[in-house]
Amino acid sequence: MSNLRIISLCILLVVSGANVSTADAPPEVKTDFSAVENQSSDILMYYEAPDSIEGFNRVIHSFNTYLMGYVIRPFSRFYSCLIPDYGRRRIALLADNLDMPGRLINCMLQGRWRRSGIELSRFGINTTIGVAGLWDVADSQFDMLPQVNGFGMTFEHWGIGSGCYLVIPIEASSTVRDGVGLIFDLATDPLTYLPFSSPLIVLLKLNDVTNVLDEYTVIQESSVDSYETFKGLYFVKRIVSMQDLNTNGIRGESIDTSRNGDVK
Repeated sequence: MSNLRIISLCILLVVSGANVSTADAPPEVKTDFSAVENQSSDILMYYEAPDSIEGFNRVIHSFNTYLMGYVIRPFSRFYSCLIPDYGRRRIALLADNLDMPGRLINCMLQGRWRRSGIELSRFGINTTIGVAGLWDVADSQFDMLPQVNGFGMTFEHWGIGSGCYLVIPIEASSTVRDGVGLIFDLATDPLTYLPFSSPLIVLLKLNDVTNVLDEYTVIQESSVDSYETFKGLYFVKRIVSMQDLNTNGIRGESIDTSRNGDVK
């Protein structure tokens, strides 16, 4: 399990960014790694998910790698020169606040009622005191932890199998189940329904990529087989995200490892 734990720590660095020491940096979701390791059968189930279309996946992975290296990376470098780290973090938190409707819907579909209430509270606090979500006051002052949620996780909660591993152009690692979930996620994204929102969506995606570009580069360049590395990272990140959902959303309180609904 030690290798999986290392991978878990790596992916959390990728997700939360390298420089999180500043007081107003995006809050890091705290994960109980001992609880994750105790669920070894679950982790191995995800880690050993079938890769029955590996040939196709490797082609798309190569395309994504080329796109990142020769198209996205130059734009990201230019963007990082225009927008300093502090500004990019504000934009990332704003985007997270805009994603609230989708997370709320999925919390409700999963029967996580306390999480639903926390999601609403976080949105209200961050939209008002946090100035439209530019600061995560709900976490820093009220210990209401941020969360990752989506229809892929809802489908899993309902018992739908992951299907085979799937590499999606631009979006990268996924599974058949989570790939379908992305379509439903778009349907609950408020930006989908705003006229002329495409430039804003591209900006937010570029901001996300820029915030993790250095970590991505380290993993890409240090991997003997980057395809296998990113596949492993994806599945471990997935189980860690589900572990985070099984907390009650308040820092320092207990974790429910049953994976069945809310902590009461």
